[in-house]
Amino acid sequence: MTKYRYSQYLNEDSVKKIFREYKIASISKQTGINKSTLKNYKYERIPYKLMPVGILKELTKVSRTRKKDNKKDED
Repeated sequence: MTKYRYSQYLNEDSVKKIFREYKIASISKQTGINKSTLKNYKYERIPYKLMPVGILKELTKVSRTRKKDNKKDED
């Protein structure tokens, strides 16, 4: 049985933080995930624990990209 490393992805609090800090349209454009899907998670119509790994992976990429951009801005 394959054991997945979910610890490399964002946790529920981090996903909520992304939704608070960035516009859904921006996240959608960067990830290719439909805005309606993102809204379902943002407004908790679908529980975070049911979020597919693929979506979680894309949101993790957004988070990492934003962190790198912020570091460049500080220089």
